[in-house]
Amino acid sequence: MSPRVLSLVYRSLYSADSPPVTLTSNAFQKANSRPPGHLVTSFFAPTHPMQVDENHDARLLSSGSDQGDSSTPFQLSAKLIDKMNKLAEWRIAPSWIEFPENTCQFHGGHATVSRAILNLCSTESRDIDESEDSKDGHGALDNASRGKAVAVKMMKIGGANDRERVLGLALREAGLLVELDHENIVELEGFVEDLSKNKVWLVFPWEANGNLKDFAASQDWEIPERIWLIYDVASGMEYLHGRSQPIYHGDLKSINILVTSECRAVITDFGSARKLAPRDLDKQVTQTRNKAQPELEFQATFDASTNTMTLTGNEYTLRWAAPELLMDEGPDLWSDIWALGWIFYEVMTNSIPFHHVRKDSMVIKHVIDGKLPTVTDHTRMSLILRLCSLMIKCWSIDPCGRPTAEDCQRSMEWMPMVAPDAQRTSWTGASGGRSPKLLMKLGFMHYQQDDYINASNFFIEALDLYTQMGDSAGRADALYRLADLHYFRDEYSEALTLYSEVLDIRIKISDRKGRARALRGLAGVHRDQEEYSTAATFYSEASQICTDIGDRQGRAYALDGLADVYRLQDEYSKAVPLYSEVAEICADIGESDGRADALWSLADVHRVRNEYTEAVTLLSEALKIYTDTGNRYGMANTLLSLADVDRNQDHYSDAISRYDQAAKIFAHIGNNSMATDASARAARVHRKLKPVEAE
Repeated sequence: MSPRVLSLVYRSLYSADSPPVTLTSNAFQKANSRPPGHLVTSFFAPTHPMQVDENHDARLLSSGSDQGDSSTPFQLSAKLIDKMNKLAEWRIAPSWIEFPENTCQFHGGHATVSRAILNLCSTESRDIDESEDSKDGHGALDNASRGKAVAVKMMKIGGANDRERVLGLALREAGLLVELDHENIVELEGFVEDLSKNKVWLVFPWEANGNLKDFAASQDWEIPERIWLIYDVASGMEYLHGRSQPIYHGDLKSINILVTSECRAVITDFGSARKLAPRDLDKQVTQTRNKAQPELEFQATFDASTNTMTLTGNEYTLRWAAPELLMDEGPDLWSDIWALGWIFYEVMTNSIPFHHVRKDSMVIKHVIDGKLPTVTDHTRMSLILRLCSLMIKCWSIDPCGRPTAEDCQRSMEWMPMVAPDAQRTSWTGASGGRSPKLLMKLGFMHYQQDDYINASNFFIEALDLYTQMGDSAGRADALYRLADLHYFRDEYSEALTLYSEVLDIRIKISDRKGRARALRGLAGVHRDQEEYSTAATFYSEASQICTDIGDRQGRAYALDGLADVYRLQDEYSKAVPLYSEVAEICADIGESDGRADALWSLADVHRVRNEYTEAVTLLSEALKIYTDTGNRYGMANTLLSLADVDRNQDHYSDAISRYDQAAKIFAHIGNNSMATDASARAARVHRKLKPVEAE
């Protein structure tokens, strides 16, 4: 422990204004192991009146104020006393908390939250090193009081008979939080207890950016910035649900999520949270599966061809609450997932569930009448179809049909995201004040939607900024994306030039991962130009680099390209094991589209071998993945292959239907050549069908 910290400790011990303190060697050890922001709550934990010689009967003790001026003594249960003792190092004296005049306050049903200042020690110990109060965030010091800005959750106590109940709830919440350690879960600074004055407070860091609901509406944040925030929420839930004793939050909504000064979302308000024993979880899953579902089910559906999301249901849908909760069933992990889906919706649309409906009874009526959200009502959501599909799964009527928090997190890892820029308040200049990193994410988002014109514009803007900044790595990223656009337009000469430039930059800056990526781009161009030997060489070199540096995703992409080279040369025995390895790697790392691509390629091998049953199985799985991720090109291309299989088996009506579906999707994403090809195939099959109909 530093001399400065020891000095503060001793000043607190002997200050006339400070409560008595007992510092055992164990307390010092625990305190020294905690972050600097917690020094107050650990070093200066006052001895509670209940902490007496163990030979005394704790149930006979009465609780009073820190100064011992209790006017209404009363008894506490041994259970509460034990909880208090376990949390002793988090105890804060009321005198260490100051409430500035006209401080911010937020009133809820069970508590009032106020902004306050937590003094780092007693009032005589404020001559702290000047360098300390330049910090911001969790370690921020308030210039006026030389303390840390905190949020004090003051529990509401109905009367003398309500004090133990409220204290028990607060201690349960505190006891749960001190066991948690995750960047997306709120930290507990400490707690205050003075029951004689009806004081039961929980103290948390103050987050000036406020709650997620207000922050999301504070600016016209771009889609990748919004996804950054909801990914944080999904990560926090994955941490809670993934513990050895899973924890469900029970009251997940945007106002219970705060945004830090670094624009990270942290989940707070654990008053309804509970630990769930594994056996209880298994029991709930079994009960849910065995339970008969109501006749009128609540369903969420998504039509990727029209970008329309629809919710239909019966009388048990209200706001954030899952259907099972409205049917008087206890909350569980699945209920959190339902609420998580609505948080996705809130952040993307700046609207709470059924925001236009005032009465609960009218919410029910709107659900029955089908007057519910559609994707086409919100431009943001129509641009991120993978998130829409994930939301639909979160709103499954069958709790077991909902994704886990881990599924949500892994799915979102492949979505474009970047931290919100709180300094971006004006939209001037060609880039609109947006960083090149944000522009790259926006470009990639449009690239995923096959909107190559807008994607190109964003990538070019990012390239200009990276060039001005002298950022070689960023410049290579932008050039690579532009090369991809030329490649997908069959503009091979332009693509080769840009991929080669990217390769030169990556070699100069010793970026092996980027070098492998550029090699894959070059290989793809040579493969499509039927220069198979050159393509195989580049793919093999890229694969070896990725293997050496442990880049599984890059290795999967390289192997997939190499397998394509073998497949196109009818060397199926070499292609099949590579595709299988790619599908396995992509499944492990959560790269859904990569897995679907490998499945499509395997299916194509079976199709050319006339192994139609195997081909249809693989194509159907690929189609489901593409639909879930909103990959419309993948959907259309897979429908085209399924139609080919139908045609080869003389299933002409099915073939025509699928060709038409593929043509519509290709036309919608602007791929007119593929749309024309699909329509031409349908016409040829239709001509074959006419003689059959005539007979």
